[in-house]
Amino acid sequence: MVPKCCYIRKAVAAARGGATATVDLDLSALPGAADAFDKVARYCYGANFEISVRNAAALLCAAAFLDMHPTDGGLARRVEEFLAKVGLRTLPGAVAVLRSCEGLLPAAEEIGVVQRSADAIALRICNEVLFPTRSPPEWWTAELAALSPASFHKVITALRCRRAEPESVVAVLPSTDDAPLPAAFLCHLLHVAITIGASAKTCRDLELRVAAVLDQATAGDLLTVALDGAGERVQNVDAAVVTRINTVTNETYKDDPTILAWELINEPRCPSDPSGDTLQAWMEEMASYVKSIDPVHLLEIGIEGFYGPSIPELLPVNPDEYSGHAGIDFIRNHQAPGIDLASIHVYSDIWLPQSIKENHLQFVDKWMQQHIDDAANLLGMPIVVGEFGVSVKDGKFGNEFREDFMKTIYRIFLSSWKEGVIGGGCLLWQLFPEGAEHMDDGYAVIFAKSPSTLSLLANHLRCLEC
Repeated sequence: MVPKCCYIRKAVAAARGGATATVDLDLSALPGAADAFDKVARYCYGANFEISVRNAAALLCAAAFLDMHPTDGGLARRVEEFLAKVGLRTLPGAVAVLRSCEGLLPAAEEIGVVQRSADAIALRICNEVLFPTRSPPEWWTAELAALSPASFHKVITALRCRRAEPESVVAVLPSTDDAPLPAAFLCHLLHVAITIGASAKTCRDLELRVAAVLDQATAGDLLTVALDGAGERVQNVDAAVVTRINTVTNETYKDDPTILAWELINEPRCPSDPSGDTLQAWMEEMASYVKSIDPVHLLEIGIEGFYGPSIPELLPVNPDEYSGHAGIDFIRNHQAPGIDLASIHVYSDIWLPQSIKENHLQFVDKWMQQHIDDAANLLGMPIVVGEFGVSVKDGKFGNEFREDFMKTIYRIFLSSWKEGVIGGGCLLWQLFPEGAEHMDDGYAVIFAKSPSTLSLLANHLRCLEC
């Protein structure tokens, strides 16, 4: 290897002791590690080895690291020929090369293979949009979904250089009804659109597309939206809300006395990590950040209230076994520094499999009472029922049961409130004005069409005024 690797030749020349001297080579920083070194050695000794889209970038980086002499064209030239004739000629190949670069930074960027791969992907995307080569035409979105946020951002940058803004990419995507796209791809694209300041219409379109495939999204997909262009975690979304200026009152939200509290996230789950460590770390980080911007307002999480592994004896309170493995832990989550207010949701119509009225009301009674007691005795904080409701859309339940459900919630709340235990409130999901029925998800309460529900809510409010 000495004649073909200047790095090794220099080390040999610097060694003292003549031909019997021991040469120490530091290859700990060699890109591609042992696999790349093995193929470099095979090349130097004339043995057979394979160049593929998965190792081409690593071989280029290793050749640069070892300062290989270009005898007989050199290893780098052979790899370059492979990339030009095979590796970067197809979209899947170019994506595979770019993915392989993700573990070779910054070396892969320094030799330009990252930029070349991103440019090749951008070119292939433009070609596919104009002249599809496969069916369905949007097949390439699944390929891009495999990229890291940082690599995806480089592809979008390359597309912009070809005058293809995110707006252009979104415009050619199929409708959600025709072909639901991968959640990872849409989250990546939304992240880039936000980062580069795409139009509000484009961002809104992407948000709706993400919402349509939320059941496919992982926690990692959703957290991608809160990354910067380098793939680092940022909190700019939280900052944008907390520091926003009310255009009516001209007052910054963090200084607005009419705001009771901030909610970190709505109904998070992370079943891929049932220990709860992933979401716990995120909650602690975000709670600390929000408090650093706004130390005055209260802060709550927005979880449904499932009990987790921190107190196993409380797991039977959950509506089902899955809930205890959803990555949520009511007690542990609310012990995160900066959290002031406990919160739960109540949706027995979704959580419980049967439609027996008495079973639902018994569950609601136990669910609320347990959380009220735990908030007071274990957490030492007030609790708010952030959402509760019953869907009447599929005919499983009717308005009569929904009102019995509401009465149960209000009864338990008022009983605890009068004893001075609970201090948050109950928020019905959801009140709708007339004319907005097209947005009804089944939970809408329209007073004009439900006068008895209006009377029930009015009576509850009057009890609070006593």
